[in-house]
Amino acid sequence: MNKIFILLSLVLFISIDAWSIGPSTIPDENAWKKEKEIEGYTIYSRNEEGSSILGFKLAGKINAPIEQVMQHLRDVERSSEWTPGLVIKQTIEDKSDLEAITYSVSEMPWPLKSRDYIMHNELFLHKEKKLLYVISYSIDDPRKGIDDNYVRADIGYSNIGVRPVSHNETYIEWTVFADPKGIVPAFVVNFYQKKYGIEFFKALEKRCRDKKLDLRPGLKKMLAQLRGILK
Repeated sequence: MNKIFILLSLVLFISIDAWSIGPSTIPDENAWKKEKEIEGYTIYSRNEEGSSILGFKLAGKINAPIEQVMQHLRDVERSSEWTPGLVIKQTIEDKSDLEAITYSVSEMPWPLKSRDYIMHNELFLHKEKKLLYVISYSIDDPRKGIDDNYVRADIGYSNIGVRPVSHNETYIEWTVFADPKGIVPAFVVNFYQKKYGIEFFKALEKRCRDKKLDLRPGLKKMLAQLRGILK
């Protein structure tokens, strides 16, 4: 049943842009309620207006350089090589190093249909929090219409914030409000969202250790800006 939230992993594979929309899609820190700590990660939740599904936040550190974390998150076409349950990840439009629209399919346990969704993704440097946020949310795009083989999930927001802790350690937090749609009850959604992010963070950490990638120029520039405000 842990595959019910494999779709959440897809939300994390994103490309990026520095748009002014960024701050408005980052939930207020005061809205989060601490749930528990698991394996060094802290899990928070919050109520979302008009929904029985909760928003969740996972925060902690991974043993990987921030350059590798950023590039593997940006490496859309190869993300299915290591993301648990990720079946398809495609770029619909790669506008630059810092912006893309992506399409994803994640498998679900039988007899549920796999979930698909289209995401717009962007990078925002939050100077007050000193975090680089990768901000994603569901959109419609005529280039990828509804496929009856899948259920179209809806991602209200999915934000990954990162900052370097040391050369080989990165602080990372993920806030997400995701509705898989279909027949999955809200209490099941809430139960598995509490722990799925840990599985993803571990997979990301391993990928950064096993495969080294060169950071795209646009990402280098944004990282340099972050390092500038951390001095």
